[in-house]
Amino acid sequence: MLPLLELRVATRLEQAAEKASDQVGGRASFEATRMLEVVRVDGRFRVRDIEVLADDGARAEVRVRGDAGSEHVLSLVYEEGRWRIRVPGLP
Repeated sequence: MLPLLELRVATRLEQAAEKASDQVGGRASFEATRMLEVVRVDGRFRVRDIEVLADDGARAEVRVRGDAGSEHVLSLVYEEGRWRIRVPGLP
């Protein structure tokens, strides 16, 4: 999941992992993926379709619908030649 996130968030997670590794004095090495916890997403969710709600070339908003009728609206940002998921609530 980490490669799908916007770069500033991925960088913050990598820094947090490094800090966590330093805090245990080298007894453990934490990967950035351990700093990420995905919640409120059903592990059985399967994409049925995706609808683009807005797209200005730099940012976009999409609605992702699942087979069981559930849906999620994601904000995306275009960075380094690809769309990445924007994480709300982080500066």
